[in-house]
Amino acid sequence: MNSIRSYLISVVTGSLASLSIVGVASADVSPPQIEETERLRDTISVTVYRPDLFCETLLPETVDVPTTAPLEGAVGHILKDWAQGEFRIAGYRTARDNATGTVTIDLRVAPDAPRQWTALSTCEQFALFGSLRTTLMQNTALQTNDVLFTSQGEALEF
Repeated sequence: MNSIRSYLISVVTGSLASLSIVGVASADVSPPQIEETERLRDTISVTVYRPDLFCETLLPETVDVPTTAPLEGAVGHILKDWAQGEFRIAGYRTARDNATGTVTIDLRVAPDAPRQWTALSTCEQFALFGSLRTTLMQNTALQTNDVLFTSQGEALEF
């Protein structure tokens, strides 16, 4: 994560430096406050839950997700933490049963990940499944009564 952040900072810094060398005098850019207002209009705030350092409880954090796909936005905020390391989530799909309010999250582990589902510690299970379940069920805007987990269509039971 830090290497990506460092790379992005160096690219942006280098791009800005090259702009000043070329001598770009001005650019047509919307004022930041207008962009921020437009961004907020197209999002809603939800609370996502992530584990504390000791894996004992889930801590709330408010994030903005797209109004057009709040469920996927909330799930994506949690799963971005699982995109690297020895156990990596390579993708996911969500499905909602509107009659029952049950959401099924189908998770896919990266095929080249050294660790698979059976290698998850109790803490990792709590961090992944507890975070997703609590996030979806505690946000009334997401209208979720239950959360089921599958991997390529097969039920995940821990």
